[in-house]
Amino acid sequence: QAFVGGSAVMKTVELKKVFSVKKDLNGSGPVVFAWHPDGNYLACSGTSRIVNISNRQGDAVAEIPLTGVAMAMDWDKDGEVLAVLQRDSTMVPLWDANQHKVSNLDTNMKDLTFLKWSLTGPQLAVGNQKGSLLIYNKRTLKKLPFIGKHVKRITCGAWNADNKLALASEDKQVTISNSDGDTITQTMLKSEPTQMRFSATRVDRLDSARVADREKTIVAAVMNRKTLLLYDVEDPSNPIELAFQAKYGHITTYQWFQAVHLLIGFESGYMIVVSTNPVEVGEEKVSIKAHQGRMVDLALAPAINRVATCTAKDVMICDLVTNNWSELSREYAKIPDEAGDITGLGWTADGTMLTVTTDSGNVHCFLASLPCLSATSGSRYAYLSSLQEISVQSAPGVMQPRHAVPLPLTVRISLEPALLALGPEHVAIGMNNTVIYYSLRSLNPVLEREYPDHVDAMQLNGVHVAILSEGRVHLHTLPAPDGSEQPGNAGAFPEGDVFDVTSHALTADLLIFATMRGTVHFFALADWAFVSEYRHAEAVVGVFPNELGTRAAIVDSTNRVFVYNPVKEEAIPVPATGDASVVSVLWDVAERSVFVTYDQRAFTVCIYNQGTMAGDKVEHLSQLQVNSVANPVVLCSGQVAYQNTTGAIMNVILPSHDRVRSADGALAMATMGKVALQEAVEQNLRLCRFAEAWEAAQYLDANAVYVKVAQAALRALEVQLAIRMYRQLGDVAMVLSISKLAQLEDTNLLGAHVAMSFGEYEQAQELFLASSNPRGALEMRKNLLHWEAALMLAPTLAPEEVPAISKELAAHLEVRGDFLAALDMYQRGREGGDADLERVCQAGVTRCLMRIGEVPRGVQMALGADDPSLCRDCAQILEGMKQWQDAAMLYEKAALPDRAAAIYIKLKNWAAAGKLMNQITSPKLQLEYARAKEADGKYEDAARAYEAAKDMDSVVRLLLERLNQPERAFQIVRESKSSEGAKMISRFCQERRDWRTSIEFLILSKAADEAFELATSHDEMPTFTAALGKGGTVAQYQAVAQYYEHQGDFAMSGNFWLEAKDYPRALRLYLKCGEREMDKAIEVVGKARTEQLTHTLIDFLMGETDGVPKDPNYIFRLYMALGNYPQAAKTAVIIARQEQELGNYRAAHQMLFDTHRELTANNIAVPNDLSQGLMLLHSYIIVKPLVKQLNDHLAGARMLLRVAKNISKFPSHVVPILTTTVIECHRSGLKKSAFEHACTIMQPENRTQVAPDYVKKIEHIVRKPDKAEEEEAMSPSPYDPATLVPVTVLECPTTKNIIPYCIVTGRHIVLHDLCVCPSCGFPALDSYFRKFIDSTEDKTCPMCTQTINPEAIKKFSEEDAAAWLKKQRERAAKGEAKKSAEQQAVR
Repeated sequence: QAFVGGSAVMKTVELKKVFSVKKDLNGSGPVVFAWHPDGNYLACSGTSRIVNISNRQGDAVAEIPLTGVAMAMDWDKDGEVLAVLQRDSTMVPLWDANQHKVSNLDTNMKDLTFLKWSLTGPQLAVGNQKGSLLIYNKRTLKKLPFIGKHVKRITCGAWNADNKLALASEDKQVTISNSDGDTITQTMLKSEPTQMRFSATRVDRLDSARVADREKTIVAAVMNRKTLLLYDVEDPSNPIELAFQAKYGHITTYQWFQAVHLLIGFESGYMIVVSTNPVEVGEEKVSIKAHQGRMVDLALAPAINRVATCTAKDVMICDLVTNNWSELSREYAKIPDEAGDITGLGWTADGTMLTVTTDSGNVHCFLASLPCLSATSGSRYAYLSSLQEISVQSAPGVMQPRHAVPLPLTVRISLEPALLALGPEHVAIGMNNTVIYYSLRSLNPVLEREYPDHVDAMQLNGVHVAILSEGRVHLHTLPAPDGSEQPGNAGAFPEGDVFDVTSHALTADLLIFATMRGTVHFFALADWAFVSEYRHAEAVVGVFPNELGTRAAIVDSTNRVFVYNPVKEEAIPVPATGDASVVSVLWDVAERSVFVTYDQRAFTVCIYNQGTMAGDKVEHLSQLQVNSVANPVVLCSGQVAYQNTTGAIMNVILPSHDRVRSADGALAMATMGKVALQEAVEQNLRLCRFAEAWEAAQYLDANAVYVKVAQAALRALEVQLAIRMYRQLGDVAMVLSISKLAQLEDTNLLGAHVAMSFGEYEQAQELFLASSNPRGALEMRKNLLHWEAALMLAPTLAPEEVPAISKELAAHLEVRGDFLAALDMYQRGREGGDADLERVCQAGVTRCLMRIGEVPRGVQMALGADDPSLCRDCAQILEGMKQWQDAAMLYEKAALPDRAAAIYIKLKNWAAAGKLMNQITSPKLQLEYARAKEADGKYEDAARAYEAAKDMDSVVRLLLERLNQPERAFQIVRESKSSEGAKMISRFCQERRDWRTSIEFLILSKAADEAFELATSHDEMPTFTAALGKGGTVAQYQAVAQYYEHQGDFAMSGNFWLEAKDYPRALRLYLKCGEREMDKAIEVVGKARTEQLTHTLIDFLMGETDGVPKDPNYIFRLYMALGNYPQAAKTAVIIARQEQELGNYRAAHQMLFDTHRELTANNIAVPNDLSQGLMLLHSYIIVKPLVKQLNDHLAGARMLLRVAKNISKFPSHVVPILTTTVIECHRSGLKKSAFEHACTIMQPENRTQVAPDYVKKIEHIVRKPDKAEEEEAMSPSPYDPATLVPVTVLECPTTKNIIPYCIVTGRHIVLHDLCVCPSCGFPALDSYFRKFIDSTEDKTCPMCTQTINPEAIKKFSEEDAAAWLKKQRERAAKGEAKKSAEQQAVR
C-alpha cells in the first residue's frame, strides 16, 4: 500500500533568487543548462547560439560561441571540460574550466543527437542520427568511431560505475559497450526506449567501489511514455517492465533515488516512489498529487534528499524521508518576475541552488538551502547561517571558560566559502586556495592568505592553523586577535617525497594526521617533535581526536573504526553496526569517553571504557536512524547538534541518553515511573555514570537494582564507589572484601581480584599475569583446585611448587580414572624432597600400580609402607578387581577385621575368619559364621555368634533344643519380646506342663486366645491378666470380665468391663460391691459422662437405692470426675464447712485447696466463698508455724485477729481460739485487741470454758485494761504502689481489687518481694518463704505441704511481679465473665 500524500505538510514559500541569466544572453525560447559537478559554474544556452558560463554568484566567466543551437551539454567527471552538443554541426565545442579556453572536437558525423561523459573515466560518447558512435578520450585525445552501432537515430544513453555505456535507439534496440566502444550485448525491445539511466548516479561515482554490483548493472528506460523498463545489463534476457495506474497518465520524467528507488513524475501532476529492491520490486512507497496542472519536469538533489517538480507556473519542493513516507513535507513557490512558462529544473550537486528555465529564455538560480558548512572547537561550533554570515555558538549546558570569547556571535564574511574552521580566537573560511582568518573578538579579518595549492581542509587552535593541501599538512601560526604576529614555528608534514595525508586534526597541543600508508602521527607543538606513531594495516581515511588529543577515532579504507590511545599506543576496534561509510566521529565534550559515529544513515553511540576489569574496550550503546543530516557538529551530554540539508542547526537526543536526561534531578526522578527509572539506571550504567545510576536506583528501592549498580561499579574498578554502595546495601562481607583491594594501585592486579570475585577465572589469570603479582594467578588456580592450569603456571612462577601441585593433579586424575597420567604425576611429585609429600605420592603410586594391573608390586609396596589407610585403599581396589586373598590380607593389615572376615567367609576360610570373629561387629558376618559353627556342632560358639549377630531367636532355639538352658532362654525372650522365641518357649513349657510360663509366652507370641483357653482350663486367669496388661483387645477384656463375673468376683469383673469400655456393666458390678469400690464407680461415671449412669450413681450415693446416704465426699469426687467444677466447688465448700464446724480444720483446708487447684488448672473462676474460706482456714493453720518456727508472735497475733473476726465459722473452738488470740495479742503488744477479746471471753456463756491456767491472766487484762496499741505496719498496694495498705488488709482501697496473700505470713503481697511456690503456684513474700522453708526439717510448703527445693524458688523482679499479678487478674476476670455467661444462659 502506497502512502497517499494528501495528508502531508504543505506550505507556500518565496524562493530567494541568487542570480538570473536573462534572455538577452540566451535568446528567446527554450534553454539547456548544466551545473559544474562541484557547483562552481553554470553553463546555459538558448537560441542565441552562445553558451554563457557564470560562477555561483552569477558573474559571467566565459562565453562560448556556437554554430548551431545547443541541444545538450555535459561536464566530465572531474569538472575540467564542458562538452556542448549543437544542432547541424559535426563539431563538439570543449571548454576547459581551468584555462578558460575552447577547443572543438570534430566528430566527422552529421546530425548529432547524443552526448555523454563517462562517470568514472575520461571518455566522451557522441551519437548521431544514423546510429553511429564516437568515443573520445580527453587524456589521450583519441577518437574511436563506430559506424552502425545502431541502424537508426541514437536517442539516449548512460554510463555506469563500471564504465560501461548503454545506448538506446529508434531501432528499438539497446546496446551495451565497454569503454573502448566494443559491443558487449545487444537486445531488441518491443518499443523505443527513452530517458535511459543507470541506478548508480553521478553522486555514487564518488564512491563507486562501494556501489553494489546489481546497482551498477540495472538500467531504467521509459517505454511509450507509459511504462518503465528495468534492464540488467548482466542478464538482458529477463527485463522487468513496471506499469502504473491509469490515472497517472504519461510519464514526464524519472530519477533514480538511493539506487533502489525510482522517483517518477507524471503529466497528470502525480509523483510516486517505486522500489526496485528484488524482494519488493514495483511496490509503490508513496504517491503524491504534486500539482493540479501538467507536470513539466522533475529534478532530484540526492545530497540533501530533496526533489523539485514544476508545472508551467509553479515549483514544488519536497523532502524525501525514507523511514516515514507518510510525512513528506512540501513547499510551493512561484517564479517572481517571470512571464514565460517553466520548461526545466536542475540542482547543484550539493543541493544548495535550484535552477529554473523558462520558454522566454530566462534562467533563474535560487538559493534552495545554505551550503552545509560547520566547524567545531571544543564545545563551540560555527556554521554558515547565510551566504555572508557565520554564526558561532556554544553547545547547550556547557559553561565557557572565564576569558573565552562571549557567545553567541555572528561574523560577516566577504565571500561564499567552501571550507570553514573554528578556533578559540579565530574563524577561518576558505575557497579554492584562498583562506581568510577572522578574529572572534573584533569580528574583522586579520589575515588573508593564498596557498600554492587547493586547500582541502583546515584546522585551528589558539596559535596555529593546519592546512591540508594536496596530501600535505602545512602548519603555521595565526595572528593574534588584534592582528599582530604570534611567536611559533611553521612546517609541512610529512617530510620527504610522499604526500599522502588523508585527514588531519589540531588540538591545543597536538597536530594529528593520517596517511594512505596506514600511519597516524601525533606531533607535539610545544616540543616541535613527534611523540607517537601508529601503524595500521589499512589506509587511514579519517582521524577524529577528542578535545585534548588523548584518544582518537580512526577510520580506515575498509570502513572499520578504531579508538587509538597514544599513551598506551594501542588501537581498540569499534563494534561494526552496518556497512555504510563512516564519515564523521564526534566525541562528547561533557562525557569524555562517549562518542558517536555517523555514516549518513545513523548516529551510532559508543563508549570507550578505560581501566575496567576487562581492560580497555569500546562498547556499542545505541543507534539512531536519521534523515536530512548534512554535517554532525557537536556532541554534548548525549545531545547531537547537526546541520541539516538546508544548512540549519538541529538538535537530537540520542537513545543512549534519553532517560538519563529526563532523570536529571531529584524532582524529575521522583515523578518518573518505575519502568522509566529502570531505563535510567540501565543507561547510566552503560555510560559508566555509577553515582547517577545509584541515585536513580534509590527511587526504585529494589535490592536487585542496588546489587546490579554496585557490581557494575566494581567491574569498572570504581572501588571506593562500590564500597559505599555495598555499605549502604548492608553487605558486610563485600565491604570487607573490597576494602582490602582499595589500596591496590596496579589496575591489572585490582582487576584480577575483581574478576575472581565474579567467577571469571580466565580473565583473572590474564590480569594476574599482566600485573605486578603474576604469582597470584597460580595461587588462584590452587585455591580453585584447577590443578592442570596451576601446573602449567608453576614452572614459570613457582618451580618449587611443582611437586605439590603434581601430587594434587595426580589425585584429581586418579579420581577421574586416568591412572597412567596419575601415576606419572605421583612420580613427579616424589621429586620434591619433602618427606610427607613423598609418603603421599608413594601411596598414590601404589594405588595406581594396582589400577593398571601391577598387583604383586603394588601389594608388596602397600605391605611395606606401614600405612593402614593405604592398606585399606589398596584392599578396596583389589576387592573390586576380585583379588580376594590379597584384599583380605590388606584389610587385616589396615585393622578392618569386618572386611577381612567377610572375604574369608566368602572364601569359606573358616579358620582365618575364626581368628577375627572377636573383633567383628557386623551382624551379617556373625550370622554366617554362626550357621557354619552350628553345622559343625559347635553349639556354644554358634550361640555366641548368633547373639553377636542379634539373631536371638536362633540363640533361644539352641538354648532350648541343644544346650538345655531354658532359664536363659526365658530371660532373652522377656527382654527381646520376640514373638517367634516366645512360641518356642511356650511349646517347650507346655511339654513340661509349666502352664504359667506357657501362658506368659503365649501372650508375648500374640497367641492370646490360646493363652486364654489355657488359663481357663488350668485356673490361671491371674497369670493371663498379668501378662495381658494394658495391651489387650476389647474382646479379650470382655472374656476375662465374663470369666470373673461367672466366678462371682464382681470387683475384678468390673475392672475388665471398664477396660472394655462397657461402662454400664462395670458400674452395675461396682455398685454390687458397695462403698468398697466407690472410687472405681466414680471413675466409670467420669469416663462415661452419660446422664443415665450419673443419675444411677447419685441415687446410690443419696441412699435412694438402699436407704443409706453415703459420705458427701463421694459426691464431691463425682462432680470432679465429671468436670462439673462449679458444682464441685459448691460441694467442696459445703463439705469443708461441715468439717470446719466439726473442728477438722486440716481436712477442710485440704478440701478447699484441692478444689482451688483443680479449678485454677482448668481456667475456671474460683468462687469467692471458696477462696475466702481457704484464706481464713489457712490464716488459722499458719499461726502455729509463725509462732513456733519463725518466732513471729506479732504475725501470729494478726492472723488470730483475722480468725477472731470470723469466730462464728469455728463453733467447735470459739473459746480456745479467742483465748489464744488474747494471749498472743497481749504478748505482741496489741493491748487494745487483747482487752476487746478478753471481755468477750469473760462473758458468762464463755467464762466456764476458759482453761483454768488462763483465767486469772485474762481477768487481769479485763480488770486493768491497757488500751495502748501501735498502728499496723503499712506496705504499698501491688495494684496501686502509691497507696499504702495495712499489711494484713487484702483489699486495695483505690482499685477495690482483692490482693493475693502470702502463704507464709497471711499478709498481702508486695511487688518488690514476690515469689510463688514451685509446687502449688500460690504467692509468697520471698524473704519469708525462704526463711520458712529453711526453718522446717521437711522443707514443706505451708499451703500444699509438698517438699520444696530452695533452689527452685525464683524471686520476681518488679516488672515480672506486675505481669504475674495482671495475669492473675485477667484469669479471674475471664472466669467471672464465663460464669456470668453460663448463668445468663441458664436464665
